[in-house]
Amino acid sequence: MSESKALDERQAAEEPRPMKGAQMVWEALVREGVDLIFGHPGGAILPTYDALSPYEAEGRIHH
Repeated sequence: MSESKALDERQAAEEPRPMKGAQMVWEALVREGVDLIFGHPGGAILPTYDALSPYEAEGRIHH
């Protein structure tokens, strides 16, 4: 691995990315190894389900 690539990866790991709460939920679930979710959408949880789309497209979480 080149030095610049290693540096970029370290910086990416150190620099926080701005995220919404719903994104934080999905990131935490992915980090914990969750790949299948069940839920009953409606009301206040809808923004969380809206943020699920990129994770489904990448094949990281299925519902």
